[in-house]
Amino acid sequence: MLPNIYIVGMPKSGTTAFQRNIAQHPEIFSPSIKEPHIYDNNLYYDDGKKRFASQQDYVDTYIHCYKGEKFVITAELMAYLDIRIISRIKLENPTALLVIIMRDPIELVCSMFKQRLKFSDARLRETTYDINQAWKL
Repeated sequence: MLPNIYIVGMPKSGTTAFQRNIAQHPEIFSPSIKEPHIYDNNLYYDDGKKRFASQQDYVDTYIHCYKGEKFVITAELMAYLDIRIISRIKLENPTALLVIIMRDPIELVCSMFKQRLKFSDARLRETTYDINQAWKL
């Protein structure tokens, strides 16, 4: 069963909380891989490597856990940046539902900054604790 609910949303906008909560419904199946990046891979990763070659490759990772639920939910978060991704999702799955979650961009930046202060990998961690200084970098 192909996903038929797609979460599209900005980073730090509550998409993970939304998916975890809605997945508690008995008619909704949520694969363990929330963000397969089938459609938004080129926007999300800069290494050019595709995580899944196709929707079917993704389905193959969860089909053994699927128990016939009416809905399968997944996320293509960065799709809000490119209407062609939305069009492709709808072309391949015309009955798919799209849940679009947005967040105030300033709040997003502040939240992302706070998260990046906690990264254990120094290459990804912010270099300053002052958001104004980080913004200037």
